[in-house]
Amino acid sequence: MIAWGVFGTRIRDQPGERKPPMLEELDFSRESIAEKLQEWKSEEQIWGDITRAMRLELKSRLEDILEAERDQLVACRWYGRSGQRQDERAGYRSRSIVTALGTVSGLRVPRLRKARFRTKLWGRYKRRVTAVEVAIMESFLCGVATRKMKRALRSILGDGGMSHASVSRIVANLSRSVKAWQTRPIEDDIEVLYLDGVYLKIKERGIKKRPTLFAMGITKSGETRILGFWHAWEESADEWQAFSQSLIERGLKGSCLRLVVADAASAISSTVSLLWPEALIQSCVFHKMKNLVFGLKRHPLKKLIIKDAKVIWQATSKGEALKRISHFRAKWARTHPRAVKNFIRDIDLCLSYFHLEPAMWRRVRTNNPLDRFFKEVRRRINPMGPFHDRQSAARILFAIAQTYEQDQLKIRNKTMKTAQAESHKVNFAHL
Repeated sequence: MIAWGVFGTRIRDQPGERKPPMLEELDFSRESIAEKLQEWKSEEQIWGDITRAMRLELKSRLEDILEAERDQLVACRWYGRSGQRQDERAGYRSRSIVTALGTVSGLRVPRLRKARFRTKLWGRYKRRVTAVEVAIMESFLCGVATRKMKRALRSILGDGGMSHASVSRIVANLSRSVKAWQTRPIEDDIEVLYLDGVYLKIKERGIKKRPTLFAMGITKSGETRILGFWHAWEESADEWQAFSQSLIERGLKGSCLRLVVADAASAISSTVSLLWPEALIQSCVFHKMKNLVFGLKRHPLKKLIIKDAKVIWQATSKGEALKRISHFRAKWARTHPRAVKNFIRDIDLCLSYFHLEPAMWRRVRTNNPLDRFFKEVRRRINPMGPFHDRQSAARILFAIAQTYEQDQLKIRNKTMKTAQAESHKVNFAHL
């Protein structure tokens, strides 16, 4: 028996009942499976039927929950008369919802006569459950571009999927996480600080290349952290001081800070001298060598000169390095005065790493850790084109920073396990 409301609206197949065809499709008895085994030709067919069955069962359970919610709101049984009645049932409307099992179509959502029916299963105007949106955001954090999300999550979203604009709206919810990450407290256990900037294309009165300043730190325990970034108008001393001051306000007082690694920019040097006067400044050795190579260009003795310059960084002490610098200058200053003069200028700043333990020299004499992070940033952003605004750029940078920190933590844990295993082997050999 079917009950009908006003204007021909179907109220329900009998109260508490469901459609018989659904039960037939969910028939996974032994007899039914024995028949279907003759029809199943591949693994995809088997799992496809199982997924469809689970989706239909999910639809049935969702409709049960929706009906129970409406019963509570009405506060009266079907066709009953009661003074406690709060509302009247007014049929159903059909809608679809994207769940972790795919898109559930034709879901019968109850309606009320007086009030608007609202469920606890999903928020207002939501087309996807929270778990799906979380999966989309986590895929974005792992490096999946918004335009490729439909293909990446096809098993969840189904063939219909969603547009990249819908994915962008979901990813926009990361802005709160970005703000929380940017303002989180910093533990004052940073021993080595890396400072550098990367240029991004942002649509601001046309497409402009704007610098984004980054800070990376190495703790006393050897852990690598991305401390934050700062969207700047230019790489000036004022911008670097503003960024560094924000790091200090978040907790980076510099009580453990021994070395600040950066390029030869005077803006960074003046900032470090002003805000962290106790820390030494280490100018990047890689950039120093790169400038030497650029100064020599197509010179016939280029390889020999560069080979002699590399010997400087193989010294075992600062005194030995200074002797090698003097030898390099005496050998090449007459024939290549300009290149040697530019190379020797401020070279003392490239020797600050000798004040740290020898085990750290290779890691702190260049800005390579931050440069590797910038390489990953460029790999992610180059296919995207210009950012619409600074907020969209911040979300991408936040996603890359999160992934980078997790990867560095895995590498560190693996290295520690390997070192422990080697130490156990050595100890066992002495027994």
